[in-house]
Amino acid sequence: MAGFHTGFSVWGGGRIFSEIFPEVYNLAKILLALPVGTATVERSFSHMKMIKTRLRNRLSDENLTHLMRIAIEGPDLSEVNFNEILDIFKEKNRHIRL
Repeated sequence: MAGFHTGFSVWGGGRIFSEIFPEVYNLAKILLALPVGTATVERSFSHMKMIKTRLRNRLSDENLTHLMRIAIEGPDLSEVNFNEILDIFKEKNRHIRL
């Protein structure tokens, strides 16, 4: 098709699509960012079911959010001091020779 560029760059006599229909353009950007499958959502609910048990049903939303983030994404390793962990590991009395 002549005059058609990839995405929403030019449409209708050289005018930019986002200028002609800004709401439709924003909706299209949001829809393109949504996940196609439901595996991520199902995995999240599965983790939430394991975290929020009968004994821990009074978790605050903030604590549940933090526990879910750790369970799904893992802990934030940028704040972990690995040298301190290694020092603690070295001090343990183990029966294995290294």
